[in-house]
Amino acid sequence: MPLSFRCYSGIPRLMPLVLATVLALLLSGCDKLSGSDASASIEMADTIYTGTIITMDDIVKSAEAVAVADGRIVAVGNRAAVMKHKQAGTRMVELGEQLMLPGFIDVHSHFMQAVIDAGGGMAAIQAVQETYAANGYTTITEGSLQVEAYRTLRQAAGSGLLFLDVVGVARFEDMQAFRKEGVDLASRDYTNRLRIGGIKLVIDGSPAEKQAYLSLPLLLADGPDGEKSWRGEARYNADELDKAVRSIIQQGAQVFAEAHGDSAIGLIVGSLAVNGVNLESDRRDVVVHASFLRGSDQMRELERMGVVPSFCTNRIYQEGDVYMQTIGGKRAIKAQPVKSAYYVKFSLHTDYPETSLEPGYLLWTAANRLTQSGQMLEQWQKLDVLSGLHAMSMDAAWQLHEDQHKGSITVGKQADLVILDRNPVDMDPTALRDVRVMETIKAGKTVYQRKE
Repeated sequence: MPLSFRCYSGIPRLMPLVLATVLALLLSGCDKLSGSDASASIEMADTIYTGTIITMDDIVKSAEAVAVADGRIVAVGNRAAVMKHKQAGTRMVELGEQLMLPGFIDVHSHFMQAVIDAGGGMAAIQAVQETYAANGYTTITEGSLQVEAYRTLRQAAGSGLLFLDVVGVARFEDMQAFRKEGVDLASRDYTNRLRIGGIKLVIDGSPAEKQAYLSLPLLLADGPDGEKSWRGEARYNADELDKAVRSIIQQGAQVFAEAHGDSAIGLIVGSLAVNGVNLESDRRDVVVHASFLRGSDQMRELERMGVVPSFCTNRIYQEGDVYMQTIGGKRAIKAQPVKSAYYVKFSLHTDYPETSLEPGYLLWTAANRLTQSGQMLEQWQKLDVLSGLHAMSMDAAWQLHEDQHKGSITVGKQADLVILDRNPVDMDPTALRDVRVMETIKAGKTVYQRKE
């Protein structure tokens, strides 16, 4: 598979000097890249996987083998170098035609709603985790966590029931209640696989329900109650939002702003700017959904400020026809502008249970941009599969400030891994929905294995 150098902020990630160093290391047997420097003691592996591996690492983009010990990756590289970590008891796994990737990370879904739908309680928490694991996810984000649901999750975590990492994004309305619970809203550390990762602000509503706050009125429909020249509305005015954002920043917490329409996105970006957020802040505040983000000017503004979007391209298939019938014209086809975000670290999320958890489906909607009726939304916004996988792993980890120990198959990181039945990068994009998860591995332990 050819290597593709993905760029951010217009600067290639691999500069010539770095590339030359990497090539030299590869030619010398990958010992340094695999963590098996001859001058250091070689850590013996519990398991070694061999086959086709896409690492999502900026230096070693693909590998022939991965060694895992005590839940962490101890070697990555060519087979000969990694096999130095083999001992008598090492389990050998040959991938064959299958593909190994880093475990998927869902930056925005509704885990606790899925738990309620499954009947509630501890058994449902177990069952819903199994559903995520069956789709290759090793980290879950509950995107709108109420304090009551947090108490339930905390009980499950304390009982050792969480086998996947769960990041809770606390509702802004419950922020004070979380503080009374003694929760550190700015912590990056897990306790029994649970942490609070930021604060959720809802700026506007769904475009399919005519609630997105847009700069121009709907072209082909009136408002939900018959309003003329309807362009949706925001849930905050500028002063209210500035105050809300200020209170979150004062807590040191990350902002997760749910904003669909371009005017809603403009409001939250403006409030972050007023409160001093910039690229140097490295806060990585997230615009969730960003359904009608303007790629021309708003994307550049997000890039300058270090604010990042997270898209749910599944909405293209589920709601694209509604956009065409309400928003209409050239604006409707611009929904979910993922390719415009190519130079920032955007993520793809599922919004489960409102849309599918299947990774092949998420890749398919991003790569094909087809509605249920077969209409194609703006063709040039089609996303290549490798970038889609990056947005479901390394860039998602970066958005959550977890890129130092997750998101790529890199020496020293957690052995959070997923094995697919085939390599989606080599597939016809129209067939991506057929991709299946064969195995999901969390911290070196298999948490899902497909039964043929």
